[in-house]
Amino acid sequence: MSDHSTVGPAAPAPPAPGLGPVLPWSGSGQRADKIIMGLIAFSGLYYLITTPLVPELVAHHPVGLALMRGSSTAVVTLGALARTGHGSIVVAVLAGLPGTILFDWVFWWAGKRWGHNALALMLGRSKNPQKRMARVESISGKYGPIAVVTGYIIPIPTTVIAVAAGLGGMSLPVYVVLDAIGALIWLGLLAGLGWGMGQSAVDIVHAVSRYSLYLTIALVVLIIGRQIAMNRRHPVG
Repeated sequence: MSDHSTVGPAAPAPPAPGLGPVLPWSGSGQRADKIIMGLIAFSGLYYLITTPLVPELVAHHPVGLALMRGSSTAVVTLGALARTGHGSIVVAVLAGLPGTILFDWVFWWAGKRWGHNALALMLGRSKNPQKRMARVESISGKYGPIAVVTGYIIPIPTTVIAVAAGLGGMSLPVYVVLDAIGALIWLGLLAGLGWGMGQSAVDIVHAVSRYSLYLTIALVVLIIGRQIAMNRRHPVG
């Protein structure tokens, strides 16, 4: 994060009406811009490449899955195992925290550095992006810390809330603490759901895990195939 304090932000490119900017800076961008964009891209790749591991881990190593991805299914499973005497409800909640907030600070940094262009980039392909931007900024401006704490419950992506927090001037330490509190509330609800379901939740997870690997592989193949087809239809250059 030291790069942000020593290098001034690149002049942002004005957002295209209704679509958001192709890149949230003008010119070639500075090192901090490229680091943020690289981390955002890596966050998506991280969850994609770990997806095939989900069925095996949720059935046999739910703690590892919760730590790695903040998996809701893993946390529910851990809550259910705690109910059946094979784990701890505290572990069920805390294990999911690192994976849940793993990349949130990156989106806060994007909002801090790129301002409105970061929000436009996040919402550019949504319906009525300008209206959604105004709504997010209004919620962030009015409620600030409350919006971050309730971010995992309200129907706004946490990445968008993180960008809005950075844009609004919230400091990183305050954001991280509030984000962790919000994540713990969400994880507590998930673990409580598993506790309430008990053994039935464990049985469901084990049954689903037998088939979900094949579904996951099929989904990844579909995504890759669709991307290849789109590239063929619209070749670069």
